[in-house]
Amino acid sequence: MFFRLRLKRNIFPLPVFETERLIFRPMTMDDLNDLYDLASLSKTVEHLPWGPHLNLFETKCFLESVVEKMKRFRYFEWGIELREEKKLIGTIGYTGFENGGSEMGYVLSPKYQKNGYMTEAMDFFVRYSFEVLRLKHIKLRIMEKNTPSRRLAERFGFKLTDTKRNYMFIRGESRDVCFYYLYNKI
Repeated sequence: MFFRLRLKRNIFPLPVFETERLIFRPMTMDDLNDLYDLASLSKTVEHLPWGPHLNLFETKCFLESVVEKMKRFRYFEWGIELREEKKLIGTIGYTGFENGGSEMGYVLSPKYQKNGYMTEAMDFFVRYSFEVLRLKHIKLRIMEKNTPSRRLAERFGFKLTDTKRNYMFIRGESRDVCFYYLYNKI
């Protein structure tokens, strides 16, 4: 109960954060076109359990579902805005809380990869998770073939604890999923 109350105080409503090049903020319906640009690319969702969005209506439904899950304290998703372009280029957030820790998820448009943006986002959110929210651990589930995401996790000290074979069936293919954990040392 204390953990849940502390989270509500420190995370809801979603605060806005800024780093050198990025703004992390709640998504709104004004992000619909940018989110569609991101979610409609096959390359974006290559390692995600959902397929590319086929139209704006699908993106609108997705955005509405994120907002509804956040209202029920089940999901916390920030839009990643590129400060200089004022454009949503990805998302990062917590997809579940358990045993004093959280599962984290993130996605970045392929158009903006290899610029250090996700490294900047992860640096902020790992510190926020441990220093402000005082989470005991952060869990990541990463498709085994998603080498860039696995490297990012390892760069931040996440340790591979398990690889589950045939864990998910996505778009007609069985996928192996790696489980990474990072424990709070504070």
